Amino acid sequence: MRNKLLLAILLTLATAFNAFAATTPAPKSPAYPVNGTYNISNTLFCSVDANAGYPSGYPTTYFKSHITQHNFTPDTTRTFSNWVTYVMGLTPGMPNPNLSFNSIPDPSSTTIPQAKLVETPIQWGTNSKIALGSEITAPYSTPTLISAGGSNNYWIFTSFTYSNPANINNARTGYALRTFGLGDTAWSNSFFFFNTLTPWSTTNTSVATNFMGSRVGIKTFNAGATSYPFNCTETGNATK
Repeated sequence: MRNKLLLAILLTLATAFNAFAATTPAPKSPAYPVNGTYNISNTLFCSVDANAGYPSGYPTTYFKSHITQHNFTPDTTRTFSNWVTYVMGLTPGMPNPNLSFNSIPDPSSTTIPQAKLVETPIQWGTNSKIALGSEITAPYSTPTLISAGGSNNYWIFTSFTYSNPANINNARTGYALRTFGLGDTAWSNSFFFFNTLTPWSTTNTSVATNFMGSRVGIKTFNAGATSYPFNCTETGNATK
């Protein structure tokens, strides 16, 4: 397979990974690096935050295994600024994604304060998915639950340059994915690798056929009538 796309750690934690050099993006979202249908197997594990003041007698861990089918559709008709205006008009309460750019600490930085990654949008569009999964909690106070569902998300690929490549095995450019879906209040972010000798560019029309990844973050679960934060890790394997 020509490309392997390694999805790496999501979120507000300041973790990021190597990738490959990028070039100046086209003014409208291209049909790559991700386009079309991907089948993804995911596992999610969450454990209650030790500082949450969590009451006794409720489950302290949560596990979910699910399979999803994602269909990524780049918007090839609008520039990024026009696309942002368009989707914000369709989605009341969606924050401007530009406000979430340039906020992630650069893991290669040695300065104090730590430098931030400067992101440039290179691809944007919609993502529809269907999902089947099972859930359990521990201690095992609930039976295993089988669930099904679907959703539609908006997504943005960005690229960025590490400020100090020598500290990250001479990697210079990385890639991130921003997503926003039903019920979200903020844009999430995930970091990607492209395992290819030909990086994303305005002339490379290769579409990724595989990716693997993980993301970490915080989800809330109820204990009685109160919500508490859980620290979560999610991993996935995808094929096109």
